Amino acid sequence: MSRVLFVCIHNAGRSQMSAALLELVAGGRHEAGSAGSDPGEHVHPEVVAVMRELGVDLSDRVPHLLDRADTEWADVVVTMGCGDACPYIPGKRYVDWDLPDPKGLPLDEVRAIRDDIRSRVERLVTDLDLAAPVRTERLDLVLLDRVWLQAHADGQPLPDLGFADPDGILSDSAGLVRWRLEQIAADPSEEPWLLRAIVDRDEAEAVGYVNFHARPDERGMVEIGYTIEEPWRGHGYATAAATELLRRAEERGVRHYVASATPDNEPSLAIIRKLGFRQTGEAIDEEDGLELVFELER
Repeated sequence: MSRVLFVCIHNAGRSQMSAALLELVAGGRHEAGSAGSDPGEHVHPEVVAVMRELGVDLSDRVPHLLDRADTEWADVVVTMGCGDACPYIPGKRYVDWDLPDPKGLPLDEVRAIRDDIRSRVERLVTDLDLAAPVRTERLDLVLLDRVWLQAHADGQPLPDLGFADPDGILSDSAGLVRWRLEQIAADPSEEPWLLRAIVDRDEAEAVGYVNFHARPDERGMVEIGYTIEEPWRGHGYATAAATELLRRAEERGVRHYVASATPDNEPSLAIIRKLGFRQTGEAIDEEDGLELVFELER
């Protein structure tokens, strides 16, 4: 579950609609709050009217003054024109939505703002759902988020994500960690598609990692990769993790998948073929050299 704070100036229109719509769309899977940098006395009547059309009553909501505790509570902070009033706290995800203030606008224009907000909220909830741990019969695939990756890159103590990592699953992957951090900085929506620890649930230990190389491209294609640490190989961890991640991607409309391995990596090649991939070409990787490229359509 993620906590999302919506912040605008008066907490009487955009942020109130956003919080209410997230509660509606998420159905209890995530929590929403709202606040304003200069709160009004009540929610705008035109906002109450258009939300009532969706069966949502905002008439008893009271605008709330933003304070640091609100931001500390949140995992994600969505701002809407509040400028520098929102306190910055490291480790939080910040998103800015450019939305007009509905105060005093005709109902048709307020409905358009409401519908725009709902579309944005639906996309946000999809990302939040995707970021949740993925469970198989014996594994948890735990997202290594920006905060965890940054701590790893800086050599700082790692945030507790509920598992031990005695083998250091990314100890030899400094370049990969930096690359993923650059991707997230450029586009935060990439994060839930990227690195996940493969965790043996009974042992509560990380045995490797799995990831897509990026979110789906314009063709709806993703590339998958995985690594299992030496002590844990040969137990079906990679196959189980990749199978579940492909299934989750398919649920989100992905139909085209790519995987690659070096010609001498027989265990990885066997897994790729077991998953149904077919070789379509070759490529030169900067670090690994020649790789065989495989694709899968679903």
